[in-house]
Amino acid sequence: MGVLEKPVTLKASALVRDRAGRTGEFTYTNLAGRVTELSAYRNAPALSFLSLLIEEAQAKGEPVVWVEAADSVFYPPDFVANGIDITALPVVWAHDVRGGVRAAEHLLRSGSFGLLVLDLPPHAIIDQGRLGKIARMADLNETAVVLITAQEDGTSFTLGSIVSLRLAGSTTQQGGCAHRCTVSAVKDKRDMPGWSRTEVFHAPDGMY
Repeated sequence: MGVLEKPVTLKASALVRDRAGRTGEFTYTNLAGRVTELSAYRNAPALSFLSLLIEEAQAKGEPVVWVEAADSVFYPPDFVANGIDITALPVVWAHDVRGGVRAAEHLLRSGSFGLLVLDLPPHAIIDQGRLGKIARMADLNETAVVLITAQEDGTSFTLGSIVSLRLAGSTTQQGGCAHRCTVSAVKDKRDMPGWSRTEVFHAPDGMY
């Protein structure tokens, strides 16, 4: 039996990921090549943590694109204050979930982006076949795909089993404009879930 015929054969990209560090952590390196669902409740720090991810990707020279399928987008001055080159962050406006998914597929197929963020409206549903296609292209191109799902208090919603990593955020006010924010892994197909990352963010003047 040839080497390529053995069932234990692994892709080179998978071996690189194993050596680069499989310990759970919210970093661009850990999210590359997989689909991540970031659950955002009303006061959850989704955009704050995403700014860290975008900044890291840009520092590594990886192109980033934002696909907006909801009604509003991030506040650019906040991203600039967090060190993001806003001139190098194209935003694609989609009319609805279907348009957002189609845009994400086209962008991933180009193989030109290291990080793709798709911001979804509340209770968005993505066909599992389309989501599977996105996951395969993310793996093939080593692209970190982050899907933001809007949650409501008292409800639990997920895009399905194809998602490789599911994160949930929480925040508590520390006093003044300081907020202690945490993002936790509810599901992680590569590593054990339960890991988390905590950061202290400061709200803009007049927002606290």
